[in-house]
Amino acid sequence: MREYGLRSLSASDAKSGANPSVPIPDHAPSAFNPANPVENVIAYSLFGSNPRYCELAVMNAEMTRDVFKGWTCRVFWTLPFQGTFSED
Repeated sequence: MREYGLRSLSASDAKSGANPSVPIPDHAPSAFNPANPVENVIAYSLFGSNPRYCELAVMNAEMTRDVFKGWTCRVFWTLPFQGTFSED
């Protein structure tokens, strides 16, 4: 069993190693800009409609109101989306 797991990991490493990685930025993201609220966005991406992820996205958006006052949450999801979201 261990042998096959190691083979699988080695194959995955070889496959992903062919793609160039994006370096981690050496600077912090832009600070909150109260003069231009359009710049103050926290974005999430959802793929599918699994409640495990959708419900957590809603919880994160609700928490954002208290923790990151003045920021806007945007959730992007793939179609067809079979869940429901509030516009608030």
